[in-house]
Amino acid sequence: MCSLRTATTKRVLCVREIQMTKIEKLQFPALEVTGANYTAWITNMELHQDSDKILETIKESNISTSHEKARAVIFLRRHLDENLTHDYARIKDPLDLWKALKERFDNQKKITLPHALDEWKNLRFQDFEKVETYNSAILRIAAQLDYCGKPVSEAEMLEKTYQTFHKNHYVLQEQYRNCVYMRFSELAVTLIIAERNNELLRGRVTTNENVRIYRKQRQALWFLTRSSIFLSAIISATASLENLVYPQLLYCSCRT
Repeated sequence: MCSLRTATTKRVLCVREIQMTKIEKLQFPALEVTGANYTAWITNMELHQDSDKILETIKESNISTSHEKARAVIFLRRHLDENLTHDYARIKDPLDLWKALKERFDNQKKITLPHALDEWKNLRFQDFEKVETYNSAILRIAAQLDYCGKPVSEAEMLEKTYQTFHKNHYVLQEQYRNCVYMRFSELAVTLIIAERNNELLRGRVTTNENVRIYRKQRQALWFLTRSSIFLSAIISATASLENLVYPQLLYCSCRT
C-alpha cells in the first residue's frame, strides 16, 4: 500500500514538473487556435524576436542565416497552440510561417474594431472603483484601436477621463483639467497618488474610530464589573443580616 502511494506521488510530481517546464518555456501566452489574442501575440512576438536579434527572419528579402531561421521558427512554434503547431508542421521557414498566420488571423482587425469602438464609447471613469483598473482598461482599448488603424490621441484619452468623472466631482474634474496635462500618463499618476492618499486618510479615520469604540467598550466593561462587585456586596450583606436575625427570631418564638 505504501509503495503504491509513493509511486502515485512520484507520478503527480513528475506531471507537475513537466507542466512547470512548459510554462517556463513560454515568454508570453501562446497564440490561441481561435486567434482571439492575435493582436497581443504579434506585438509580443516582434518584441521578443527583436530582443533575441532574430526579428529580421520574418521580414521580406532578409539575409538571415539558417541558424537564425531555425531559432526563429522554433520560437514561433513554441508560442503556438498545439493544434496550430500541427496545422503548420511542414513549414520550416519563419517568414512563411509568419505570413501563413497573418493570412489566417489578420481578419481579427475587422472583428476587433466594432467591439473596441463600443468599449471606447461606453468607457466611463466613474464606473471603476480603482484608478489603476481604469488605467489598464483605457490603455487596452487604445491599443486595440491603434492595431485596427483607429489610433486614440493623448488629448482624446484625457478628455474621455475628464468627461466621465462622477457628476458630484465636477469641481475636482475642473481642477485636474486646469492642470493642462499633455499626456494621459501624467493624469493617471496624479489620480493614483490622490487615491492612495485618500485611502491612507480613511485608514487613519477608521483607526481613530476603532480606538474610540475600544475605549467605550472598556468603560462599559469597567461599569459592569463595578456593578457586579457592588451587587455581590449587597447580596453578601443581606445574607449576613439574615444569619444574624433569623436565629434570634427562632429563639424568641421558642420561648413564647
